[in-house]
Amino acid sequence: MVLFQALSIPATIIIFLTVRGRSMESKRCYGPLHPPGGELISIENFTFNKTGPRAGKPLSRCKFCRSSGNPATVPSSIFMPMIEKLFEERTIGEVSELTNLNRELLRDIQKGKRKRIYKDTFLKINRAVSSISREKVSIGPQNNKTKRNGHGKLTYEERLNLRLLVSEVQKERYKIDRKLLKHVV
Repeated sequence: MVLFQALSIPATIIIFLTVRGRSMESKRCYGPLHPPGGELISIENFTFNKTGPRAGKPLSRCKFCRSSGNPATVPSSIFMPMIEKLFEERTIGEVSELTNLNRELLRDIQKGKRKRIYKDTFLKINRAVSSISREKVSIGPQNNKTKRNGHGKLTYEERLNLRLLVSEVQKERYKIDRKLLKHVV
């Protein structure tokens, strides 16, 4: 019965692989962070199974590849601020109706139990956040002239847009008047 099998690598490193439960110094990881064909990684960088028939044996991917996550998912650092906005002054039922997501899933996400969510779930949350009406706060100057002519309730951006529309209409009237003046003279 062979206990160890020695392999020589071009970099003159000798590696011992496990045969029949013996320890090993390194293992090949084929995860997404390594080149095709895998890369030899120190056994210290692997997580080990704790229970079951594979107890004590390393998992197939190193810690770094396992923590990099699935490319079809989004990390919590991106979606948690959106979740906080959704749950401001809203119940789980209201948020569930906004997002069309299951209440239990939303509860888990809100409590921080989910570290990653799928991209389609993220898109539903993102759409719900963008559909929430924002309060319009006037940040522009307030003077008596705008209050007298009924524009005191408009936001600064709305007043600017209104001013642009008025100026465009005035320009078109000026062009029409100019054409008329050419024909008269």
